[in-house]
Amino acid sequence: LYGELGAEKAHEAAAMQRQLKQEWELAQCLWMEKYGLVFAGRFEDSTAIDAELNALAERQGDNMAPAIIALSTALIELSRGHLDASTAQFQRANEHFEAAGTPWAVPYHFVNLLLQGRDSEVRPIVDEFYGDKVAGTAWEGTNIGYWLSCKAWLGDDDVVAQYRKHRRYLPEPGKINTAGPLIFLKGAIEALMLAGAKADAAALQPLIEELVQRDIGRYELPFCLHECYAAIAATAAEDWGTAESHFEHALRSVDHARPHRVDQARVRYWYARMLIERGAPGDRERAGKLLARARSLSDDMGMHGLIRRIDALTVPATG
Repeated sequence: LYGELGAEKAHEAAAMQRQLKQEWELAQCLWMEKYGLVFAGRFEDSTAIDAELNALAERQGDNMAPAIIALSTALIELSRGHLDASTAQFQRANEHFEAAGTPWAVPYHFVNLLLQGRDSEVRPIVDEFYGDKVAGTAWEGTNIGYWLSCKAWLGDDDVVAQYRKHRRYLPEPGKINTAGPLIFLKGAIEALMLAGAKADAAALQPLIEELVQRDIGRYELPFCLHECYAAIAATAAEDWGTAESHFEHALRSVDHARPHRVDQARVRYWYARMLIERGAPGDRERAGKLLARARSLSDDMGMHGLIRRIDALTVPATG
């Protein structure tokens, strides 16, 4: 399902099923193609599949296809900075997942709530995530990754201990890993850095570098661009050159190549943190500019939770 390759293979399979007039199998291929395109950041191409997929789903009484359409639309609305619309689509997806009798109904909108500063609404979700409904599937570990991320954003004091307790979910180096370990990895990197556990976050740098170098998609559900997490892990390791390179590539992607308004703010926030920590000549001024832009973007999108984190960063004074 991941990225360009997954979308390409699903597209080829869909063409075959279309020729064979196998509508049920065609629908499965189309939603897999759609999902792969979203992971690749090709949002417009993903949306172009909706008309045919919707028609097939209506004829078959299929709930999985509408669920994937809503889930994908939620991610696209997130990329546009429409957080309320994104939340509505995440919730619509869950309604279809539940109607289909699948375990995939997950409160993915937790990221929107955290960005908006609606922390009190996230606390009940923390408990829900800890009950991993997808254990035994390719997504095992997903909910625990989200759980750690939530706890870190909310300021819980047991984040590091809980990460160490659950790190069995991490990807295995050099192997083809399923979605769950990859999502857990990104959630762990963010959580550990927010909790100030640099050594633990730095130890994950090789794993996230492998994910980026193998080009397994660009996004992972509501989390940020893969390369941003590689930059965060490099920051933890004080591998400043690698961190800066990743941040620069990430900015070019979210600003120009594959625009993503929320990530335009998120990447700048983390980039500024790196510059402040490195403290090289000129870093203070660059960090200030990045934070100012991140704050402006966040204000436009109502991301008061991220604004709080931006305002909490202190740019060291000259001298």
